[in-house]
Amino acid sequence: MNLTTKPDWQRCSGITLMRACISCQHYEYIGWDNDPHCPNQNWGYRKGNNRLQYGKCHKNGNEVFCTEICPHYLQDEGVLITELPNRPAARQPVQQALI
Repeated sequence: MNLTTKPDWQRCSGITLMRACISCQHYEYIGWDNDPHCPNQNWGYRKGNNRLQYGKCHKNGNEVFCTEICPHYLQDEGVLITELPNRPAARQPVQQALI
């Protein structure tokens, strides 16, 4: 074992999340809210359920749904990510810094 790298069990928790706010270090969970763009509206017993997690982005200072993607994404340690397309609309509009 190379002593300069962490063992596999310390590098990865085995959790895979989308590359979005839910797996970002700037995201803090608040609760659940109705979302017209919820990806789980047609999932089996939850059919018609359009509730999705939302929280506060400490980088932008606004509320975001957990599936939003922004240029300030900072991946949580130990979480594997998968790329998905961004949602059509944000919870709160935000002007990203241009510089």
